[in-house]
This record gives sequence, structure tokens and C-alpha cells, in this order.
Amino acid sequence: MGWLSLVSGLLSGLIKLWEQFGSDTAILARLKEKLAEVRGRQAAEAAALQREYDRIKSSPDLTGQALADQLNETARKLRHKP
Repeated sequence: MGWLSLVSGLLSGLIKLWEQFGSDTAILARLKEKLAEVRGRQAAEAAALQREYDRIKSSPDLTGQALADQLNETARKLRHKP
């Protein structure tokens, strides 16, 4: 009878471990969390680049080709954000 309790406890523990770490649902939940984290970082980076673009565009110190070069470089970074 004691071994039955032991086996039952082990099986219950294995099932809980599977639900937590091995099931498709748990894996999918972790991937969704990771995706949300990555999207948040990308949004923050894009916002920073947009602010940089706006700052460069309104800069009175830059004119002509220097202004165009900096605006083009920042715009290229904005377009290539995955």
C-alpha cells in the first residue's frame, strides 16, 4: 500500500512538471510572453529613432547634404526595424 502512495505521488508530480514545462500550452505561453517582450523593445527603439529623426529634421545647425545624410540614415534605420 505504501508503494502505491509513492507511485501516485510521483505520477502526480510528473504530470505537474509536464503541465508547467513540457506541454504545448506551456511552451506557447512562454513564446507569447517572449514575443510581447520583443515587440515592446522594438516599439521603444522605433519611438527613439522617430524622436531622433524629428530632432535632426528640426535642427538649425544642419543644412544641405549633412542634413539629408543624417535624415536618410535615420529613416533607413526606421524602415529596417523588424
